[in-house]
Amino acid sequence: MRGLLSRTWSSVLILCAFVMIASFENCGAPNQEGISSQPFQAPAEISISGTVQKSNLDGCQYLISVVDSSTGETKEYIPQKMDPSLLSTGNLVKVTGTLALNEVSGCMAGPIIQVSEAALVSN
Repeated sequence: MRGLLSRTWSSVLILCAFVMIASFENCGAPNQEGISSQPFQAPAEISISGTVQKSNLDGCQYLISVVDSSTGETKEYIPQKMDPSLLSTGNLVKVTGTLALNEVSGCMAGPIIQVSEAALVSN
């Protein structure tokens, strides 16, 4: 009986090993078909107009809240390299910059916008 039980468990373990190997076969780097042959393209510049808001979230200072006029949805952007004199709660600002797709922030309130130009519309 002991030899039969031992062989059964050995077979089960071997079967489990094969199942695990098969399930992890496609993990990791993509195969050659999944690799893009196109060169990296820098993100295009965008222009937004929104209201500066002091954030209540940890890791955030100020956010720019933009309301989409067609849907009424609010989207928030994390401004980087923006003139500190414009960062005052309630200021309506027009900002031009690029979305920093390769950067992360502890704020996590929205995408980071690298500001190249900013102007006060009204306060």
